[in-house]
Amino acid sequence: MSRAAFLVILLMAWPVRGQNALLPDPAGTPPVSSPIQLAPPPPAAPSAPATLPSVDPAQVGTAEPPPAAPARAGDEPVVLIDLADGPREIYIGQPFHVEITVTSRPGVQINLPSKIDPGPRFTLEGEPTEVATVTFDSGNLMRKYRLRLVSWTTDRLLDRRMERVRTRLQRHEQDLNEQKTRQTEARLANQDTRAIDELIAKYQVRVDADLQELHAIEDEYEVRPVPITYRRPDGSMGVVSSHEPGKGPRILISSRLANEPDPKLKEPASEENVKAGGPFWEPYSLYEENTTLKNVLLGVLIGLVVMALLVPLGLWLRKKWRRAPPPTPPRPAHVLAFERLEALRQ
Repeated sequence: MSRAAFLVILLMAWPVRGQNALLPDPAGTPPVSSPIQLAPPPPAAPSAPATLPSVDPAQVGTAEPPPAAPARAGDEPVVLIDLADGPREIYIGQPFHVEITVTSRPGVQINLPSKIDPGPRFTLEGEPTEVATVTFDSGNLMRKYRLRLVSWTTDRLLDRRMERVRTRLQRHEQDLNEQKTRQTEARLANQDTRAIDELIAKYQVRVDADLQELHAIEDEYEVRPVPITYRRPDGSMGVVSSHEPGKGPRILISSRLANEPDPKLKEPASEENVKAGGPFWEPYSLYEENTTLKNVLLGVLIGLVVMALLVPLGLWLRKKWRRAPPPTPPRPAHVLAFERLEALRQ
């Protein structure tokens, strides 16, 4: 009985002839399905060509050209700025060079402005000069320009100015905060705050002015950004700056006249004197005393002494040179006779 059931199950599991059975491969490869044959599509019916509607030539306008493609971001040149001779000590009034390096793609034209404003601290001498041009294997072109600058303001002077402005700014901010505290207290007490509001507005104006002056002094420490114009091969223009504000080369300007910030007498053969063109064997003083008031007082005193001597002398000479008065004329004889007669009568 069990054998008959096993045969029935085996016959039911055996594939029918003409049927594709998907059996797993003992090697583990996935089964491949049999190709499916599709019937070819029916032939399309022949169709007549469609006729285009007639258009009046006068109504046909001129076709506008397509808009130009935007310029590539890589066409913008790469600009670097730094001191030409590397970091060194620069004295007041001594010319130095700043080098601008511009690297651009092939076909990009570079132009520097005709007038360059290096800032209030620096003065540009002459025109920018192109000192080198290098072409790389990739076709990129590198140009180097030099600016000849000179400064008449030392860093120590700027530091002192900034310190004074910061001290004044702190004082004004403290006054402003005190007035704001008074304003809050007056509002809580339901008091009139018009006078306090005027003081707050006045102190706010002072704080804003101090902040502007502080930013202006900070901008004087470095060279201002130089705008560089470039022209792409498609004719479009662009402008790129040599550096961002606050990220330019640090230029330290010192003075030959004093060893700041610690002023003291230098040794004749010291390193500072040698740099300044020494040694200076005999130190000399640049101090000049202002004696205007002393000279004025001394002149007034001398004038008083001279007057005290000349006035008595003049009075004595005047008395000496004055003419003596004429003598009194003699009295007549008859007057004398009458006087004597009168005396005898009495």
